[in-house]
Amino acid sequence: MIGTAAPLLEGMIKALELTEPEMRADGEKIYAQKPNLGEHGITWSQENYAHKGLQIEYLRLKSIQRFTESYACMQRAYNKGAFAKLQRATADGAAPGSIPYSIVSLGGGPGFELLGAKAFCDEYLPAAAVTLKSLDLEASWRPCAEGLGLAFDEWDVNDGDGLMAASGVGRIDLALISYVYYHYMSTPHCAEWLANRLRGGSIGAVLIICRFESHERNISMMKERGVHTTKLMVQPRFSSRASDDRQLLYTSADDPAPEPLPAEEQLEMSYPNVPHEDQKDPRDRSYSSSALIDGGGEGGTAEYGADESAAAPPENPEARRDRRLGQVPDALRDALRAVEPDVAEPALAFFCLDGGHSGARELVLEADGDMHEIVLKLDFEAKAWKRVRRKVKPS
Repeated sequence: MIGTAAPLLEGMIKALELTEPEMRADGEKIYAQKPNLGEHGITWSQENYAHKGLQIEYLRLKSIQRFTESYACMQRAYNKGAFAKLQRATADGAAPGSIPYSIVSLGGGPGFELLGAKAFCDEYLPAAAVTLKSLDLEASWRPCAEGLGLAFDEWDVNDGDGLMAASGVGRIDLALISYVYYHYMSTPHCAEWLANRLRGGSIGAVLIICRFESHERNISMMKERGVHTTKLMVQPRFSSRASDDRQLLYTSADDPAPEPLPAEEQLEMSYPNVPHEDQKDPRDRSYSSSALIDGGGEGGTAEYGADESAAAPPENPEARRDRRLGQVPDALRDALRAVEPDVAEPALAFFCLDGGHSGARELVLEADGDMHEIVLKLDFEAKAWKRVRRKVKPS
């Protein structure tokens, strides 16, 4: 993946520096400030995504994350039995690349998650003749996707009727949906067309790969429409969080639910802390020595070697600090790591939702002239934060 993405990124940077050098810096600001997050609840707007400078930052900073999250999700789905037919075909002697297998990313942008899925299939599902396509409303992602060796077409996630024509295949064997699911597809309309596609067979299965821990409403809408949900992450039993829905498998409830592989046949995770689970109690982590993934399914849980009633082991201060730093935005993490613990504590308490309480909290980031300041506000109940500029009250 690096060998493919690095030349693409290098070429985009050089081209932008020759034509619009100031746009690179503008893109860095848009990426860091996420101007639409507070007011609209989305990371970046459609206009932001069309910005060439932001696209460079996105490619530079999101490529490995999207690849590893997709690969890890494929491994978890494999362990849950999602690819049983392809596994049986391989075991029965099917020739490599003999079974057509279409993977389409819905709202996938440049499509790095497709590269992760392809890498997994190449290693563990060799019978699959994989085709890859990214569909996205932002047409300017096309050169990036094609530069990665992917097919691309313009498509709106609200257009369920036009999906198959845009995909260019008669059946999508596996659809990948990332952050667009939470931001743009959490509606009855999208649940309706997606469920219809799954139950009608034009989509075989859907993998949700997202960093939002609760999709309770979406899962409920899909269940009402005849879709079975398999939760791929180990579900919390000892942590303050109610669920971990960051990686999900959707299949038609008309079909038999996937059956998990026997423990001895399950794959060890290549990226065991992706997405990160440091915020969980150690007994709730999939990479903990005492946690084994079971069949789970809807509301799936983990099996534990320890007694469920046992108290959580004490956490030493250094481990606690590292865990809390893992919940801080990347841009602040190194700075907080460098200062004394008592200086860093207010910021760590602010960002660590598991240590929060009902009501809003805020952190002043910087002064903006004599009369204004930039403030980061966090609501623990909403588990959301926004950056605001406000007037300073006269002292």
